[in-house]
Amino acid sequence: MFVRIIYKQFKRKWMINTLLFLTMVALVSLYTFILNTNSFSSRSMKLIMKNMGLNQFIIPTSEAATKVYLCEDDQEEFAEGIVDALATHTDLLSKYYLAVLQRKVEIDSQTFFITGIRPVKRSEETKGKGHPARPVKAGTVRVGFAVSDALRLTPGDRVDLHGESFAVARTIPNQGTMQDYRIFMNLQDAQRILGKSGLINVIRSFECLHVGGSLDEIHKFQKKKLAELLPGYKQVNVDNIAKGRYHARIMTDKYQYYLLGIVAIITILVFIITGFQEVVERKYETGVLIAQGADYSYI
Repeated sequence: MFVRIIYKQFKRKWMINTLLFLTMVALVSLYTFILNTNSFSSRSMKLIMKNMGLNQFIIPTSEAATKVYLCEDDQEEFAEGIVDALATHTDLLSKYYLAVLQRKVEIDSQTFFITGIRPVKRSEETKGKGHPARPVKAGTVRVGFAVSDALRLTPGDRVDLHGESFAVARTIPNQGTMQDYRIFMNLQDAQRILGKSGLINVIRSFECLHVGGSLDEIHKFQKKKLAELLPGYKQVNVDNIAKGRYHARIMTDKYQYYLLGIVAIITILVFIITGFQEVVERKYETGVLIAQGADYSYI
């Protein structure tokens, strides 16, 4: 009975009802498309921003950041195990830790920077997300553009560092930064040739934004937590990367809200127009209701 009533109603005004049906299908499709597209865009944006590099580093409070920037000879050193301890605290915003030992080295009268690295993962990090810093296999090095250009190195060549020979696993394209002058190697190899067993002088990391709020509030939250868990150490923010990631997230979220708002407005208008049309077409029923005291807004 119910299906027959619906069928007769649809048959009586099949053209309008078909248009309404197609409109609603289009709105549902658009809504689903926006949600999926925003999800993919958000994920892509996060990956792009993550690939810009680690956006903070952690050093002893007494250490001047300029010594780390300039890779000076008297950089303060501390135990490598500290980075592993930090990785156990998932309430910190920092993740994708990178233990770093760096020193200047003279090769053919040119200054480069030996950079021993060891990526350290937190327990909740999955293989799918991946660490921004790629590890270096023992016995090999990854050289920046300026190093490979000056020493004419190509993958497969060998380079001598502090009396040991290392195979060049990869040459890095020109970055236009200090990275071009770095010789990346396995941390244990660097500690051995520099005589700094178990020591590092900087922890690089990636500051996430999941607590929300402004970028200043996020930094304050991280600094407070770090002071509680690791007194005597401070974080220095690479602000251009942090700001880029923050604004990218805000832009992606606003884009979704604006589009979903448009869909919601169109949906509401469809309901209003359809309802108003139904009321107008049922003039006899409307007249009876008005005679009984009902107003148009109620109808």
